[in-house]
Amino acid sequence: MDILDIQQGTPEWLALRQNHFTASEAPAMMGDSPFLSRDQLLHQKKTGSTPEVNEFQQKKFDAGHRAEAEARPLAEKIVGADLFPATGVTTINGLPLLASFDGLTMVEDLIFEHKLWNEKLVAQIEGEGIEPAYYWQLEQQLLVSGAERVLLVCSDGTSAKLCYAYYESHDYRREALIAGWKQFQEDLQNFEPETSVQVLEGEVIQDTTALVVQLDGSVIDSNLHLLEEQIFKRIDSIKSALVTDQDFADAESAVKFFKKTETKLKDGKETALAQVPDIARLFTRIDQLTEAMATRRKSLDKQV
Repeated sequence: MDILDIQQGTPEWLALRQNHFTASEAPAMMGDSPFLSRDQLLHQKKTGSTPEVNEFQQKKFDAGHRAEAEARPLAEKIVGADLFPATGVTTINGLPLLASFDGLTMVEDLIFEHKLWNEKLVAQIEGEGIEPAYYWQLEQQLLVSGAERVLLVCSDGTSAKLCYAYYESHDYRREALIAGWKQFQEDLQNFEPETSVQVLEGEVIQDTTALVVQLDGSVIDSNLHLLEEQIFKRIDSIKSALVTDQDFADAESAVKFFKKTETKLKDGKETALAQVPDIARLFTRIDQLTEAMATRRKSLDKQV
């Protein structure tokens, strides 16, 4: 094993992991991870993309790192030796393998692996047996390092909440792990990631005021001037030439807006006509606004 002078969590460490098959990825590769599927791992390895860490996940990671640092001196008392964080790489059967260790003795015969306190793992450590979601990582750590055993510790960083067990490699698991990575390597070479299609949302356009007209032989009251301002403001904001995908998405939103507002103007006109048969000047202006929007809408709709 080659121990690398690299700090865990740094961009250099992340780049190194992308080009190796890592111990923490082993459960997913074997199909036993509750957090990551084998296909998702193939996609990440092929594309180099990883999901963003949300706030909740980051808090869990930070708590885990704190507990690990606080538990390391307790683990050193258990094993009677100093434990140093390290990252090691090796090549086995053409497989570029990597393992990061929460702690490693100077003679590299024992590994310290820490997990944040959780009742399920505690029950496994205390007698139920370590499940595959955990032991594949331990198997690879032993495979890469050549160490004899792993001290698996589950704690919150205090001695009050700390339990541990030693894990040693099983030959049949080691063989299965190597065979699993060999198949994964072949599958990765032939893997074709699905191309995701970005769905663009058009600009959210605020609705206009409803047209209100009161007539009594002449126009008593009308809010047409408010609609006129809103409509022409929208017409002037629309691009005439659509170039980008976002331009087309915004244009689709504008088409819907224009259709809805044209109907609104026509409804207002009919309501007013029901009151007084002939108010030519008012409705001529309404028709002009409707025609102005329809002209721009039809142009946009055709391009879309």
